[in-house]
Amino acid sequence: MLTGVSPAELLILFAIILLLFGGSKVPQIARSLGRAVGEFRQAKDEIGISTLQEAKKELQEGMDVGQRVKRQILQEVKQAVGNVTDITVDPKDNGKDDGKEKQENKKT
Repeated sequence: MLTGVSPAELLILFAIILLLFGGSKVPQIARSLGRAVGEFRQAKDEIGISTLQEAKKELQEGMDVGQRVKRQILQEVKQAVGNVTDITVDPKDNGKDDGKEKQENKKT
């Protein structure tokens, strides 16, 4: 947690705190500091949870919009396919282009 602080530096810091506040106040200060750190962590976790919940909600809304657009496109495609009624298929034509069509177009 305290990076870059050697044990000797921590010992000097503790000695200064002991001299300034006295032996009876140090446990109270440590307790208060511990509570503050605990409350900070709890607040950080709550913010993280609420942020995740908001992100999940926005993602769900985006998926809902995508589903609505998908349904609308499918309906439009079905309507377009349903409106095509003048297509006739010659069962004798196996999909081969033998040039008859081009010849018939030249005659007319």
